[in-house]
Amino acid sequence: MQKNIKLLNTDCITWLNTCANDVFDMCIADPPYSSGGLMRSDVNSGSKFKYLRGTSQKSEALISFEGDSRDQRSYLYWSQLWMSEAIRALKPGGLLLVFTDWRQLPITTDAVQSAGAVWRGIVPWYKQASRPMADRYTSSCEYIIWATKGARAVDMKDKESTYPEGFYQYRPPSDRIHATEKPVELYKHLYNILRPNSAILDPFLGSGNSAIAAHQSNRGHKFIGTELSESVYEISKKRIDAACSQMMIPE
Repeated sequence: MQKNIKLLNTDCITWLNTCANDVFDMCIADPPYSSGGLMRSDVNSGSKFKYLRGTSQKSEALISFEGDSRDQRSYLYWSQLWMSEAIRALKPGGLLLVFTDWRQLPITTDAVQSAGAVWRGIVPWYKQASRPMADRYTSSCEYIIWATKGARAVDMKDKESTYPEGFYQYRPPSDRIHATEKPVELYKHLYNILRPNSAILDPFLGSGNSAIAAHQSNRGHKFIGTELSESVYEISKKRIDAACSQMMIPE
């Protein structure tokens, strides 16, 4: 049994309301961006279709996810809700990492700060596989907003200090099961900022690659992931179980 991984089929805010303070070293989150489509009819369409339209990826085989049709005001309010609870559950100096795209970048940085975190910067992820558009700059990056719960100590003489990169270049997974799936290797490199035996929270588990990366890092990290959708949860659980070749801790 993989004792360091725990998965929960629940709403992240509901579960975080029961979580103690100062538990996690990192919260890494890939929430539904609510940014696909330009018209209201597009925004309300299925997530797997609006994010893969015009690409070679076959969307029919992918799993959809909920909560991706919020307008800007509700997206900001909802983001503040889950972020404030996640920040409370972080240890002092703990890390909040949130994925976003260019459309939601401004409002997500607002949410990070209004939820109480100290905004530290933006880490670009260059996807290498974006569709070029005539007379327009290619939208080839997504972004990881990173912040901390208060001050984060810096000790240049500490032998365990890390020096992670501030830019990553990976193609999206070619065999993905989730429309907005992020590469395992990207997660593994983002975890390089952590010390061994750190506690990681992912409030939007999705495909489960964040958990697989924590296991493959082989540094003793403890991981908790929550997923609202029962169907996505079951698929992710099987995927993580297969990748780790061990059983998960029961809820």
